[in-house]
Amino acid sequence: MVPDKCLLCFVLVLFSAVAVATQNATITIPLNKPITTNNKELYGDFLYVNQSSTLQVNFSAVPKTVSFLIFQVHSHLVNVTLYNNTLTAGSYVVGTNIGLYTSAKKPDTFFIYNQNVDDVQIYVSVHGYKITDPIPGGCNMEFPILIAPYLRITYNREYFFVDGAAAKDITDVNCNSVKDVEVTFYRVYLKERDFSPESYFAGLKSVMTLDNVLENGEIIPETGVMWSMRRMLSAYAGTGAALVGVARAASGYSLYVPAVTYACRPELGDADCELLVCMCAGGGAALVGVARAASGYSLYVPAVTYACRPELGDADCELLGKYLVGAASGYSLYVPAATYACRPELGDADCELLGESPVVTGYIRPIRTLDETLMDDVLSQMICAALLFVGLFVCYFGHRFFKTEMFLIGMASGALVTYIIIAIIADLERPALVGASLLSGVFFGAIWLVFWWFYGIPVFAVLLSTLNLGFLIAAIVYYRLPGGNEILEQDFNFWTVFIFIMTLTSVTLISITFLSNLLCCCILGAYAIIYPIDFYIGGNLKYIIINTLRRATVPKFNYAVLSPPFQLNDALLTLLWVALAATGFLYQHYRHRGRPPFPPPPRSISPRMPEGPTVYGVWTGYPQRVITVTPQPVNIRIEEPARTTERTPLLA
Repeated sequence: MVPDKCLLCFVLVLFSAVAVATQNATITIPLNKPITTNNKELYGDFLYVNQSSTLQVNFSAVPKTVSFLIFQVHSHLVNVTLYNNTLTAGSYVVGTNIGLYTSAKKPDTFFIYNQNVDDVQIYVSVHGYKITDPIPGGCNMEFPILIAPYLRITYNREYFFVDGAAAKDITDVNCNSVKDVEVTFYRVYLKERDFSPESYFAGLKSVMTLDNVLENGEIIPETGVMWSMRRMLSAYAGTGAALVGVARAASGYSLYVPAVTYACRPELGDADCELLVCMCAGGGAALVGVARAASGYSLYVPAVTYACRPELGDADCELLGKYLVGAASGYSLYVPAATYACRPELGDADCELLGESPVVTGYIRPIRTLDETLMDDVLSQMICAALLFVGLFVCYFGHRFFKTEMFLIGMASGALVTYIIIAIIADLERPALVGASLLSGVFFGAIWLVFWWFYGIPVFAVLLSTLNLGFLIAAIVYYRLPGGNEILEQDFNFWTVFIFIMTLTSVTLISITFLSNLLCCCILGAYAIIYPIDFYIGGNLKYIIINTLRRATVPKFNYAVLSPPFQLNDALLTLLWVALAATGFLYQHYRHRGRPPFPPPPRSISPRMPEGPTVYGVWTGYPQRVITVTPQPVNIRIEEPARTTERTPLLA
């Protein structure tokens, strides 16, 4: 009997604990905060929602000048559900950066449902807009709810899309002239490899109001992708990006709900945000869209992206000018959004650069197996370790061991060309593609070494090194090129300029073969040194090469806006790159003084000819008769020099 009572007491205590943990709550938010022209946030604060419970939100003291409200909810790495009045189709939205529209005259009651097994911290923001401000997402034809003031992020390893619904001008009831409202998207990068909630919410707050958007945001230019409400950006897995849209009309503006992305999934682990060969992730960026019309403008809800998923772990995010816009009489913001371009919450492996990742809509995608993640991670580490030692050797001893340099330069060139060709014509897993490229590179390196072995022509030997340096310089130009250039979006124009830069660099340096070879060894070797360092610390200089490979192999990447982040780690690595190249050049030049500029070729293609005058095809092995010559006395006569006259030839 006693054990039964104890068991009953235990069940009651457990039931009480679960009931307390999952109990619903109700709060009333006063909206009496004064608003200004560029700051229309009526409320903004952190709230907590218990596991498997619902938080009911009511409003009070709504200003009479406010016509409609945008209610925003932001969570870190885990999804929550937001709905109004009743949980029915078309009345709710699920995600990490979400928001809903409601009229201010009779505001809806909102419910925030936490479907997770843990308590969730959320940031709630309420924006109030006048009747003259455009409604962000008011002319929605893409999203499942009637008015969608939020942004949707879809990403893969190479790029991500930011989509928003068109804004509605108050004078355009039937959405017949949506182009009258101008929507501008902004982005703010988060700190590299920082998946903490503090960094995440700080990025969102940096694009939550128009003042902050204009101060911190960078305009994302419109490119040739399908329609004006879509932006295509290069993914930098693990570097979070907060995004927001601002809708402007003649009479006002509004903000879309901001969003954040990491371009990976940090919650899956660090490996998901690693990027080594042809993908990107790891630093956050905040983005927002602005809608403009003749009567004013509005802001879409901002969004933040890390180009990965930090909630899955660091590996998911391992491994790209400021414009000011004048405000009219009003505005509105879309709900901000954030992305890491990976899934940090799934662990480090989801933000690895080397691993394969399918297209992700929102945060839903197939998760790679543990074996795939481990294989990608091991391959990444092996390549990085090899690059570090090879870079040190080439930077400081490349010209001294000239034949080894020839093999390494030929191998790098062959691997690069093979990678591009195979990626275009075949669909291989990333490790298989890298392995095939390395094997082909060894073959090309051997061919280039044999060429020097037989011919030994310094000009031709240095030609390949200068072309590789020209490729790196052209890649740097593309890396820092501002987006939105319609001329260079065309592949023919882009590759013509790219090859011209390569050729110009090679022709400029080929005339000074010795110094140019030293320069190529030092710059290329120094970049090979900092590449693995950049990979391990989560920098973005590796994308100098990766973005060029993407342009060559990824369809439609010509429309992607690069705009890479350049933060403290990138600045330090750039200084290290310059220092290594300078010291390597001085050291090799000092060690080579007093020596021939190039070593003699180990072998000539032509056999050595016998000494003495011979004729090709004549047999010289006949026995010869020996003739004895008796020496005769020689009379030496000294003649006086002849007199020169005007008739003497010149210099006779």
